[in-house]
Amino acid sequence: MSNQQQPPYGTIRAVVGKVLDSYIVAYAVQNYGDLGKNDPITVSLGDWKGHREPHHLQVVELDDVALYSNGWRALSATPIVPRRQTSKQQQAVRSSS
Repeated sequence: MSNQQQPPYGTIRAVVGKVLDSYIVAYAVQNYGDLGKNDPITVSLGDWKGHREPHHLQVVELDDVALYSNGWRALSATPIVPRRQTSKQQQAVRSSS
């Protein structure tokens, strides 16, 4: 039997608190079930999905967050970036101007 608890949500939004040698420490932007806003969540830098290194106070999405005996862990972290507009969205903006 695993010592892992299933996450209250599959993906959560968090803010990077620290970037250390081999991992990131982030904090959820709100409470998610048993995971409190001030609870640290760690994720390996090897599981970072960004094109650039993570930065202090960067907003990220953490996936597969679960509680282990030594704290909360996420299996991946992705930076929040603006989504590109599709050509249809761009045309709709132009035609409404």
